[in-house]
Amino acid sequence: MGIPRNPKKILSLLTGLLAFQAMALDRDIKDLLHASDSLLIYDAGRALELTKKAYDLWKDKDDSLLLSDIYLRYGNYYIHDQKLDSARFYLDKSHKINIDKMDSFRLANTVMRIGTIYDYQSKFDSATLLYYQALVIFEELNDNEGIAKACMNIGIMIDITGSASIGPAELTAVSYFDRALHHTKDRHLKAKIYNNLGVYYLSRKKWKEGLINFDLSLEQVKNDPPSRISLAGLSNIGVIHKKKGTYDSALIAYHEVLKQSKIINDSITAFNANNNIGTVLYNQRKYNDALKYYHDGLIIAQDRDNQVHLRRILKNLAVSYDSLGEHEQANKYFYQYFEIDKEINASKRTEAVAKMKGLYEAEKSANEILRLQNERDKEALAASRSRLINTIGISFLVLITLVGLIGYQRQKLKHQKNLLSERLEAGEIERTRISRELHDGVANDLTLLAKNLPENSRNEVMQVQKKTRELAHQLNARANAQFDLEDSIYDLISSVPTFEEGNVTFILEPKGLVVKDPKLKQNLYRLIQEMLANTIKHACADQIKIQLSQIKDYLSLEYLDNGIGFLPDKSYGNGILNMHDRVASLKGNIKIESAIDQGVFISVKIPYS
Repeated sequence: MGIPRNPKKILSLLTGLLAFQAMALDRDIKDLLHASDSLLIYDAGRALELTKKAYDLWKDKDDSLLLSDIYLRYGNYYIHDQKLDSARFYLDKSHKINIDKMDSFRLANTVMRIGTIYDYQSKFDSATLLYYQALVIFEELNDNEGIAKACMNIGIMIDITGSASIGPAELTAVSYFDRALHHTKDRHLKAKIYNNLGVYYLSRKKWKEGLINFDLSLEQVKNDPPSRISLAGLSNIGVIHKKKGTYDSALIAYHEVLKQSKIINDSITAFNANNNIGTVLYNQRKYNDALKYYHDGLIIAQDRDNQVHLRRILKNLAVSYDSLGEHEQANKYFYQYFEIDKEINASKRTEAVAKMKGLYEAEKSANEILRLQNERDKEALAASRSRLINTIGISFLVLITLVGLIGYQRQKLKHQKNLLSERLEAGEIERTRISRELHDGVANDLTLLAKNLPENSRNEVMQVQKKTRELAHQLNARANAQFDLEDSIYDLISSVPTFEEGNVTFILEPKGLVVKDPKLKQNLYRLIQEMLANTIKHACADQIKIQLSQIKDYLSLEYLDNGIGFLPDKSYGNGILNMHDRVASLKGNIKIESAIDQGVFISVKIPYS
């Protein structure tokens, strides 16, 4: 065939050739990104190299959607490597392109990966919201694989938080996992879903169901090279056997994890495998063998400069040497452990204080604006009054008005006191009602249910029944006029979670002090209960001191913790407002002293004879 001499034909051929080259370049970039996705769970370093090659090829094009795909792969890699700031940088770039181009499919995938970052940061409500947004988009696109991924992630969030913060409230974690399995045909995704189902049962000590799902997960990838998916299944099988006390089976699983993690160069999983093997060997009292694996884990943690891993492995080393009687080595590692623990806690405290200071500065600015506005309002009011007071008649009217207002305020104050007493009394009545329903209804139903269950399940149900009766007793006993205040406070302290024994102290002066007034006993108990709740929720404290004393004609309640404190001039939450209401109903006064990083001191004085 000869070369065409017609200029139009030549132009047409050149245009077609350029289009073919552009299509080939697009295909090359997409092939590289697809290969990067496949390699990520096997060889993350190689996956990153392919993503970089795709980016180098993209530089010869002007296709922003392809660039969005490349940014998404960078984000996936950095999430895999737990470098969340870098991951968020690239995912935000991808998200902006997808919004500008209105590409729903790419937008849903990017949103879901940003949700994964929130998941790693324990911002579970934010993660759930993004996963649910992605699910809605995938449902509109009728994308089954996307629906499956979103459902799996929502199921994980429900499993962690215990409830659905968004979406149908009746759907459980298991129902989302089942829906995910129904929509996907991808073996790797099925393996992940089965693994998360196994974790769900593991957290509920249902070992049999957990092992079944972990085995199903491994079955999906049994013919594949080692990957993060197979490592997760094997690790969790090891966890179950360790918790069951079948240590030999646990060691088999963990050794396989260690072997596979070295093949795919996964240092994080290798660290966890060394630490878990060491722990199992320690439980078998094979201290020297345990030390070998702990030292291997220490090398990995030092190479990655991971403070949390270092703290964990140093403590295990110290305990193992101490068990061998090598106290000098034990002291060496205990010292290093405490130094790193101090650094980690200082960092957490600094972050909390910085956040509090930021909130305080913002509130301070808002209060300053409000103060200036109030001053201007006061000046305008003063000018208005000076004009009004020029006449005797208006002055007399103002006087009469003030008298009426005073009477109204007195009536209003009296009404508020009555409402406060009624509200507190209603609260105690409601607690009694709930207690009765728990004791007579739920607890009895659990007893009947347990009779028809196998022994293992029966024991679990009876434990729940026991806790239900304890809760019912705790609620109802306070409504009983004969309950012992001292014993009840000690019961309350012993039920406080996260505190080691002896870290919460209670002093009664004089010893054997008996408060006979039922209303006063109830309110003192509720005050201490509220103080403890506030410390547990907000304070990051590890020491609490409570003292109840009778001094002449009043009772003194003093409460002290060593938490991060707060600024007393900021707006109080419901807990502190409730304490003020209770003290006011007893005609007492409450004083709260605190500063950032200085803990909290609360002093309550109530008339008593």
